Amino acid sequence: MPQDSVIFEDIRQECDALIRQVCTKMFRGKEYNQTNVATWISQANEGIIKLLREHNGSFKYLVNTIVLQKK
Repeated sequence: MPQDSVIFEDIRQECDALIRQVCTKMFRGKEYNQTNVATWISQANEGIIKLLREHNGSFKYLVNTIVLQKK
């Protein structure tokens, strides 16, 4: 395998931290509001993909976010 190749398992923890960072920023302290969920999801997905691409552009990323109301 070439030296410049990247294996996802090697960067997985860093990716997890970036995803948590965006989700914490987006959702912490917010109360569930059905009318805002679509906007929140869109913003979170865009933020996550942006950070992941900046961190390592060698991959194509697919982000799927689900917001559920806690009862």
